[in-house]
Amino acid sequence: MAPGVYHLTVDGTGTAGDRSTPLTLTGPAEPHQLGRLPALVGHRNTCDVVIDDPDVSLVHALLFALDGRPAVCDLGSRSGTSVNNA
Repeated sequence: MAPGVYHLTVDGTGTAGDRSTPLTLTGPAEPHQLGRLPALVGHRNTCDVVIDDPDVSLVHALLFALDGRPAVCDLGSRSGTSVNNA
């Protein structure tokens, strides 16, 4: 995926824990469908979502479900991770 800002959205009326509900990571490039959570996001080619951006750490963040809702945990990246621009 290209450099830039990305957003995780839940499509439909289900929840992040519901495998029938697609999760989509959108950004400057084509949207990326996530088939499952948890998912690792980073610059390393072994991550579930690879983002080719020098500001993205090798293993940057973990996307997971918490009480059926999508959540994110920064894994000590140097540039950080924000949620809802906070």
